[in-house]
Amino acid sequence: MDKNKMIEEEKDRYLILLESFVVSRCYLDYAFGIQFFRDEFNIDIRIEGVFVFNDGSIKMHCDPSIKSTVGPALEVFGLAVQNISAFKTGCLEISFENQKRIFIPSDKNYESWQISSSNGLLIVSLPLEGVAIWSPPDQ
Repeated sequence: MDKNKMIEEEKDRYLILLESFVVSRCYLDYAFGIQFFRDEFNIDIRIEGVFVFNDGSIKMHCDPSIKSTVGPALEVFGLAVQNISAFKTGCLEISFENQKRIFIPSDKNYESWQISSSNGLLIVSLPLEGVAIWSPPDQ
């Protein structure tokens, strides 16, 4: 996958172009992580702050520092992405098939989420507001 084709900028957000990518792995350490593997291309979404998991009917607050609250979010394992929006306010929204959704608000004190890929792209939610995007120079 070409890193230059992974992001599309709109007025209020960046669209992360991972439609149809299927969640290959979920993990929990000091954060909740979602990983995608396709061929030799890897993407990791790391959520370090409180987030909202919506299963299509009920919204649940999940906090990776309270491990017992994160269980419902494991339902995204094996689901395909429909849309990922990194809002310029610092929030991230991930929509999956079957009406499942994860929403991560920005945090005033730290980076609440980040997206990294094996091609060198890094997108990070900034404290207070904003999104930073790093990409290595073309070789």
